[in-house]
Amino acid sequence: MRIVFLLLIIFFNNYFISQSHVWKVEPPNWWVNMPNENLQLMIYGDEIGKRRPVINHENISIKRYSSDNNINYLFLDLIIGDIDEATNFEIQFYYEEDLIDKITYNLKERSSSKSFKNGVSSSDVIYLISADRFNNGDNSNDKNKEFKQKKVNRNNSDSRHGGDLQGLIDNLNYIKDMGFTSICMNPVLENNAENKSYNGFSCTDMYKIDPRYGSNKLYKELSNECHKKNLKLIKDLVLNHIGLEHWWMNDIPTKKWFNNQKSIKLSNERVESLNDPYASKRDLYNYKNGWIEDNKPDLNQANKYLSTYLIQNAIWWMEYADLDGLRVPYFSYVDNKFLNKWASELQTFYPNINIIVDGNVYNKSSIGLMQKNSSEEEIIDIPVLLNSKPTNISSLMDYPLQNAIINSFQENDSKNENKLHFLYESLVDDYLYSDPHKMIVFLDNNNIKRVYSSLNYNLANWKKALAYLLITRGIPQIYYGSEILLSNRLGPGKITGCDLDFPGGWKSDKINGFSGKGLNEEQVEAQIFLKKLLNWRLNNKVLHNGKLLHFAPDFDDKLYCLVRYNKEKMVLLFLNNDNINKTIDIRSYINDIPLKSKQGIALDFLENKEINIKDKINIEKNGFLIIEYFF
Repeated sequence: MRIVFLLLIIFFNNYFISQSHVWKVEPPNWWVNMPNENLQLMIYGDEIGKRRPVINHENISIKRYSSDNNINYLFLDLIIGDIDEATNFEIQFYYEEDLIDKITYNLKERSSSKSFKNGVSSSDVIYLISADRFNNGDNSNDKNKEFKQKKVNRNNSDSRHGGDLQGLIDNLNYIKDMGFTSICMNPVLENNAENKSYNGFSCTDMYKIDPRYGSNKLYKELSNECHKKNLKLIKDLVLNHIGLEHWWMNDIPTKKWFNNQKSIKLSNERVESLNDPYASKRDLYNYKNGWIEDNKPDLNQANKYLSTYLIQNAIWWMEYADLDGLRVPYFSYVDNKFLNKWASELQTFYPNINIIVDGNVYNKSSIGLMQKNSSEEEIIDIPVLLNSKPTNISSLMDYPLQNAIINSFQENDSKNENKLHFLYESLVDDYLYSDPHKMIVFLDNNNIKRVYSSLNYNLANWKKALAYLLITRGIPQIYYGSEILLSNRLGPGKITGCDLDFPGGWKSDKINGFSGKGLNEEQVEAQIFLKKLLNWRLNNKVLHNGKLLHFAPDFDDKLYCLVRYNKEKMVLLFLNNDNINKTIDIRSYINDIPLKSKQGIALDFLENKEINIKDKINIEKNGFLIIEYFF
């Protein structure tokens, strides 16, 4: 009888151990030989917070553990010692002296090349893509009964249209041949929202690619294929909020995991309060901690567990997918202290990483106060900096310049108006930026009107805007489809908006932007023009890191000249916003450039012909001229 009793005890112990009480562990794995020996696991399971974790490994130790105030979560802080090879180790969970559960955790071998990435710089041009609207390379993932938006509907702008990672992989050659060097997609993590789930800004699982786009494995393949073609891949990570359908919402990890957790309070949208020396604490709090929408719970980055979670999540994606950079939307809402910590930790792991932040901030002084200092000098303690101190991030979206470009190339409302002063005055204010050359310059994106629509469907003005974008200082970013003049007019899916389907991305499309089939004359002309300009910029170092000089536009002449130069050459961009032809003397501009040697050969880039700088040069009405001058 005693033997039977003992056998029953052994049976039930093994049974309960085999029935795992652990439902989720994040990060799902880690790596050996990381710069930081600390790792925090968030373990979610049935009353796992009541268990005592034990690890029997000579190089892995438990630093501390806590369940905070939810017994279904256990935050386990580990110290990973010197381990040279990939390894698995066991975490056992005890209740008093009884073994209740155990899991196996994996440490992978780290690629030695990851910490030496150069990131994205002013030598690059970023192609920004909405993955759902670019190309449907795999029809099998168009329907998924597990999600609230179960199928595609190209006739509805808020529905998914079916674009996916495979479609992007299939068209990397197109992107490469156009002359782009980097790809950034709007978020592609799982988004189980009822509406607009395609845009990815309401994440419901931070460690999982949305299966309607593909899988984690396919995302990793995308990165590998990009690198084979010398293309860089940048990932969007939203730090400010999650989607209301995130699995956390069924069992919130801690009492202060979200801001305004007990009662939803929307943001006052007063971004000005960040730099307002007279701002009340209430205004600042309501901007930073209010929810941007009632279906986007606002994350409390001041929570120490959540802070570590978000930092490790970014590191995990960098390691797993071998990424070249990260982009953070809604950055102005994110806690400034946390954002600095987040960026600093990433820079410890990847010293050359380029982090881009996007926040729809149009005030240049506000952006300047947020940009990372280019020097190590201590920040002057003035009142306005008390609320908004510089971040550890250098690349912010240059909305003020975007606004100036659009205003400059819209059709003049009167004969006496010279809108080129918008461009001139925007660059004049570059002293507000710590490093203007690291700013992201762009014409449109998923949040604002497409450039061709903004410029009233005027191809000549569109060309001037693109020429300026690719010659001025900064890191250019171009929204997908701009090369074929996608606008806010009806797209292939019979809808309007910024996120139109790229024609040719679906087998049923009669027009194909990838092959050129069915494009009208203006679209073909635009695509050829941009391809030529991008490939010219590709190896043109003077446009990457050359000095910049410009000549103030004459209000009567409506002519503006911007120059990039180094010791080898200079590039002169002349913009004519007048309705009459202009004649210029190039020598008068060249002689003002502070260089010793000014004897050389001049080429008209667009016409691909040599010109004599002693001759007067003609610029057509509402036209532009690009001159390369070699010393």
